Amino acid sequence: MVHNTCSSHPVTRWAHAVGHEARGGPLRSGGQKTLSVVLPGAVVGAVAALVALLRAGAPEILELTLYDARAAAAAAWQPASRDVVLVAVDEDTVRLAGGVHPLPRGALAAIVEEARAAGARVVALDYLLEDPLEGSFAGENAALEQALASGDVVLATAFPPAQADRAPGRDPRVEEVRRRHARPLGGAARPERFALSTPLPRFALAATALGGVSQRAARNGRIYALRHVYPAEEGDYLSLPLAAAWLARDRPTLRLEPGRLWFGEIPIPLEPDGTALVRWFGPHDGRTDSQSTYPEVSAARLLEARLAREGERAAPPAHALEALRGRIAIVTQTLAGTKDKTPTPVNADAVGGEVLANAVDDLLRGRFVRRLPPLGDAAVTLALSLASALLVALVAARALRPWAVVAVSTAGTGLLLSAWWGATTWALGRGTWLPAFAPMLGALAAAFAADLRLLGLERRDRRFVHDALGRYTSPALVDELLRNRELLDRFGGTRQELTVYFSDIRGFTSFSEQMDPESLVELLNDYLSTLTEVVERHGGYVDKYIGDALMAVWGAPVPTADHALRACAAAVEMRDLVASRRAAWKERFGVEIAAGAGVNTGPMIAGNVGSRRKTNYTVLGDAVNLASRLEGATKIYGVPILIGEGTRAAAGQAIAVRPVDVLQVKGKQQGVPVYELMGLTGALAPARRALLEAWLPALQAYRAGRFVEALAGFEAVQAAAPGDGPAVLYVARCRDLVARPPPPGWDGVHVLHDK
Repeated sequence: MVHNTCSSHPVTRWAHAVGHEARGGPLRSGGQKTLSVVLPGAVVGAVAALVALLRAGAPEILELTLYDARAAAAAAWQPASRDVVLVAVDEDTVRLAGGVHPLPRGALAAIVEEARAAGARVVALDYLLEDPLEGSFAGENAALEQALASGDVVLATAFPPAQADRAPGRDPRVEEVRRRHARPLGGAARPERFALSTPLPRFALAATALGGVSQRAARNGRIYALRHVYPAEEGDYLSLPLAAAWLARDRPTLRLEPGRLWFGEIPIPLEPDGTALVRWFGPHDGRTDSQSTYPEVSAARLLEARLAREGERAAPPAHALEALRGRIAIVTQTLAGTKDKTPTPVNADAVGGEVLANAVDDLLRGRFVRRLPPLGDAAVTLALSLASALLVALVAARALRPWAVVAVSTAGTGLLLSAWWGATTWALGRGTWLPAFAPMLGALAAAFAADLRLLGLERRDRRFVHDALGRYTSPALVDELLRNRELLDRFGGTRQELTVYFSDIRGFTSFSEQMDPESLVELLNDYLSTLTEVVERHGGYVDKYIGDALMAVWGAPVPTADHALRACAAAVEMRDLVASRRAAWKERFGVEIAAGAGVNTGPMIAGNVGSRRKTNYTVLGDAVNLASRLEGATKIYGVPILIGEGTRAAAGQAIAVRPVDVLQVKGKQQGVPVYELMGLTGALAPARRALLEAWLPALQAYRAGRFVEALAGFEAVQAAAPGDGPAVLYVARCRDLVARPPPPGWDGVHVLHDK
């Protein structure tokens, strides 16, 4: 063995530097790494901002869905006003009206008049009355006309978009309706145009105001915004909610301006298409099981009041109609089979009249919803995406491991999104619609992109470090140290149970003197590379090369429970590889390679050993020394691998071993059992198994002092396996002990005088 090539182990000094640099990136500064991590998030944020800007397709539908959830949450703390009441045309109403549906106009007249009699401030009739129904119904038409003229009554009207190729009709009565109800509010400056779908003129002229109810649903089929002014060629018409609130507030000045509609001194914010977003309110009584968020009076009670007035039945209880006094009453259908179902964020069973009631409530309170313009949505989306990516970069700058960065940044992003959700819900409760879907999607995607970039950088850095350090030490060790960098931060060692392996080439000193240096180095590199690959494949790391010798460790620096078995499997494979390549090496270099190896398992100190300036990660202790002695003892016993008792016990039944001797190494007072590692149990050849079966009785006789019997046994083994080293040795020992018996108390321990 040559000891003049002692390599100072570079793992610790390199890995200490790398462990420090890899946290900030060995190839870039901290600022560069932050920018590199944030940049993908910025790109993703820009894409999300474009989605927010377009407000189209599935993203917009998802935004509306999230808006519903936030609107419902905000509405829970803001109950609907009792100043708006729904007069429900329900099943009881139809029954009292003779079972006729649609409701006869005489019944509608009675409902309007009785609502006025009950003290309703304004009555809004959510019915389109365009069919003349003359003849036998002429009397009912007259009754309804009289009811509409009885006070502040708003009649629903349809306003379809105007068609350029269709001129308005010139019916004098229709012209009179237009002159009476069209107002110059400033709608002529708007691009959209609508056409009055005139109710029966006698009704339109009798009503105090006409109110448009034509609304366009969003992409998900729900109503989110109402049009309060319908610009037409002849002037501007009011919506039913605006007309009802206008009458209830004693006809304040109305004025349409770009982006807003003035309702007296109250500005109503308008969307670019001229509509106003509805601000939803929760149940007026705080009950979540209410059929309507607004107070509701059955129209049947009003018909009962009319019948009682005519002496046909008892009057309804006095409190039944009290809810109408001084209120705005919206007469609307709530029949189970009606087509007027319009779910809202706060009531999945709402009818169209409830949407109108919400709009009236908005106008009376002067509380509306303003949605950010598309550019505002895009800016918010980009900002939140950048914040999410920056969060990842800032967490990465705290020198955490990559997966810890991912975990912490994911939690941080979750908190960021939760905070944004809470902020948007709070803002909506105060009338501002901030985007949710695009910013939250952008933030998630930006964090994911930043995490991917961070992991990519870490992977590249680790590859850089791995490739650089792998030239000087075990790549497997480098991998483990990079995964567990805290192991590098401890100067000194810890006591652990590990397995250590030593091997060297037999007769290396003599044949190395006969080889030229270039060939010798080439042979060593090929030989050591062969062994090193096996060590690393079995999870060990090469501690050091000492000339032709190799020292490897299993179980450190990162613990592995089966380190003894791994070391044995590697030792067997190295033995077989050296044997298979022996002929090729002899042909190429002119020397025959034979190696011996010692393996031992036991407590030892593992850690950084050396000075403060230069350290070496290695293992120390009696168990290490014994492995080295076992490697030397292979020459005595003529076997390729010897293992200690600790390794045999730790590897258990998975390995096939031949007990060789009880050996007392130099410097020790007690003998230790040593074994030849024959192979792995499942892969042991039959001939080797037969040798082991013949060996054990002979060894048992030897240790019992029956040397004649032992000699016969060992000679039988030698005959079956000529050249078997232990058999040759024990035949000689037995012959000597037969000729010169040992003294009493002989224990069979062999004392090893050499290292």
